[in-house]
Amino acid sequence: MARRKEKPGLMLSFDGARVSPASGFDAEQLQAFPAGTRFLAEPTPRLSDPVRRKYWATLNDVVKATGIRPTSEALHEAMKWLLSRVDVTYDLIGRPRLVTQSMAAWNDAEMSAYFDEAMAKLSELVGFDVLSDDVREAAE
Repeated sequence: MARRKEKPGLMLSFDGARVSPASGFDAEQLQAFPAGTRFLAEPTPRLSDPVRRKYWATLNDVVKATGIRPTSEALHEAMKWLLSRVDVTYDLIGRPRLVTQSMAAWNDAEMSAYFDEAMAKLSELVGFDVLSDDVREAAE
């Protein structure tokens, strides 16, 4: 079974003549690459994983608006530790160690539950509703 990526890839739209970012979040992510970067695109019939995409877009906006962590990836890892999304693994001689869970392994119900919990906790930490339109405006 193929594993899902932690962070969703860029979503692009083709209008018959050119390819462009499918959303503002995708446009922001695309700007991080240097001019001339080549991409391998794969067609998809619909927007996949809307909850995951909303999660990453929100983390991106919160990082830009607050600087709570240097990147959305760093904030993601911190949130998984804070919300105890960790597993115990064992090294070759049997010593236990904690590792954060892979979001890619969560089913839709687990992802939705995590999203709700993470957005509530993040809103509490930063002192405002991270899902409000004000966050995107502050990030710009």
